[in-house]
Amino acid sequence: MARHHSGRLTTTDASFLYFERDDSPMHIGAVCILEGELPHDEYMARVAAKLPRLPRFRERAVMVPFFAGHPTWETDPEFDIRHHMPLHRLPSPGSEAQLQVKVNELIAGMMDRRRPLWELHVIVGLEGGRSALVSKVHHAMVDGVGGNAIMLTLFDLERDPPAPKLEDEYEPTTPLDPARRLAEAMWDNARTNIDVWAEYFRKLTELGRGLDRSRIEASFAALAEGVPDLLVPPRRLVFNRRCTGGRRFVWTRVSFAEARAVRSALGGTVNDVMLTVLGGAVGRFCREHGQKTDGLSMRVMVPVNVRPDTQAADLGNLVSVLPVQVPLHLEDHEQRLRAVRATTRTLKDGRVADGVSMVVNLAGAVPAPLQAAFGAIATSPFPVFNIVCTNVPGPQIPLYALGHRLVAYYPHVPVGYDLGVTTAIFSYDQQLFVGINSDTGACPDVDVLRDLFDQCFAEMKEAAGVPAMGAVELRSSQPSCPDAPSEPSQTTKRARPRRERASAAKPSPSRKPPLSKKAGGPSKKAAPTKKAAPTKKAGRARRTAEAKTE
Repeated sequence: MARHHSGRLTTTDASFLYFERDDSPMHIGAVCILEGELPHDEYMARVAAKLPRLPRFRERAVMVPFFAGHPTWETDPEFDIRHHMPLHRLPSPGSEAQLQVKVNELIAGMMDRRRPLWELHVIVGLEGGRSALVSKVHHAMVDGVGGNAIMLTLFDLERDPPAPKLEDEYEPTTPLDPARRLAEAMWDNARTNIDVWAEYFRKLTELGRGLDRSRIEASFAALAEGVPDLLVPPRRLVFNRRCTGGRRFVWTRVSFAEARAVRSALGGTVNDVMLTVLGGAVGRFCREHGQKTDGLSMRVMVPVNVRPDTQAADLGNLVSVLPVQVPLHLEDHEQRLRAVRATTRTLKDGRVADGVSMVVNLAGAVPAPLQAAFGAIATSPFPVFNIVCTNVPGPQIPLYALGHRLVAYYPHVPVGYDLGVTTAIFSYDQQLFVGINSDTGACPDVDVLRDLFDQCFAEMKEAAGVPAMGAVELRSSQPSCPDAPSEPSQTTKRARPRRERASAAKPSPSRKPPLSKKAGGPSKKAAPTKKAAPTKKAGRARRTAEAKTE
């Protein structure tokens, strides 16, 4: 039977639609800060010219009658890019607090399913003449790593790139009638059941071939250690409450060089370091809110990319998870890091992520009507995880939008049900950008958690003997963004990195002014000079590879 749609959602993709509700919207995205004021109409035209590279951005998810099959991606006959790229102007002075209020308003609530499930809000009027982009893409369309393909399409690798070639005029296909849509769903269901079991046994065979006796023993040991924990719900933390729908998103950044230096001094990976910092911050947050942490650990859902290199630019979700236990009772950062390292090493040696992926894929054999019905009635009597922490490697070279440099990229991932706080980390242009999303009912003071995160990272640097390491950047002819890292010349000595923080609340007395604080005095060692940026694609690929935190 010939297909009359671009593709049917997988079980994983469709689950984000089935489990979505008003208080738990399932979109991901980012808050992007750019130099200068971005011209809205011109940028919208540039994005429109690039949409042929992202055909899914002109397609909507169409449900099958009686939920007989998973939804399909079908072209929107009334597609209008103006519905997806509205313009907003902040009132003077355009402060970070005002930006955060606008961001909280934009990321709350579900997107209109009658249209393609993405939005790109353009915000102008920020202090310093800057602009912001707030992106929202439904999780049914893409995961974090796949979002890199979208990022590299919406932004340019050069300040002044050639204009994209104009494509043929968009012509949507004719919508299917319900009877034909139902017939195609029944046919696809039969094929999917065969494919699911064939893929399961294929992966099982590959998994067995890739394991020698020691790896098999390690795998069973990891499963014996991890599976019993998953069968028992974790203890609720102070922010594991029923979500109400309001959103509060805060952000910070840390130096990628400093994080790697901590890793080199204390061991583990950058992911381990970030999980350790997060564990220290959450432990202190719980204690400040009266929750005892004696013997307490938090279960972190750590997404793991299982996307083959050949599908790096594909949309959809190709991801597994690792259930990482992070001790909250260990206040010493080095002890906590050793515990995190031991846990992640055991889970990786046992290839637990591969096993989880195989089990999740088996869910595709469950009839679609049952999956949809379960999503509709799903509740959360207890949390399966306490928090999410995802770390996505991004490009380590600057990107541009119509010549305006992208100076910050703060990712956000969904919160919902009893998962009141989620954390996302994105490495870009020598920085780790951290976004902490929260539900206002479950965690109204998430800015305190953000401040504790900064505090714990500074303490880990001190414990590791890591000095402040400011990234050396090329000077820009555009007005510089106060939120961006300082841009010293190659002869400038190392100085304290400058971090911006977003919070609508009044900052606590202990916090230093994030934007007006001048860099500290020069240290005895001069900053390493920056090598010239390679102009070939191989050079860019090398820099991107350096961002990976494995």
